[in-house]
Amino acid sequence: MSSVPKQSDIRVKSIDVVVVEDDPDARALLETVLTIAEFLVRGFESADTAYDAIHARVPDVVVTDLRLDGGSAGWTLAEALRGDPRTSDIALIAVTGNVAPARAVVAPFDAYLTKPVDMDVLRELVTHLATARRAARSRKRAGG
Repeated sequence: MSSVPKQSDIRVKSIDVVVVEDDPDARALLETVLTIAEFLVRGFESADTAYDAIHARVPDVVVTDLRLDGGSAGWTLAEALRGDPRTSDIALIAVTGNVAPARAVVAPFDAYLTKPVDMDVLRELVTHLATARRAARSRKRAGG
């Protein structure tokens, strides 16, 4: 018997998602789709503002564009989050226009999606990763 909760065991409304996208239209679309799916969604246009907000309230999932204004900010954000014990277990999803980004670029991420993003896949991925991460945290707290 698996100790990982089924998707239905976690209320979707309680899944906290941060979206980081410098393109306002793309960010609005991602935020709208995830909000309609009843996730708690916060959107940011830069890695710097997202980083501060993430530390103020740690989300379950971060969805970030790989290339934000300033170049490598998307994967730099992911590396910074992975390197901090307070945020190292957040599920990270990269969104990229590149068909096959370099392995080193996507290494800190749990998954990546190419643009245009299939919104059904995004919703399912957010739910799956949040569920898995919560189960892992519960096991860790329980000492197993």
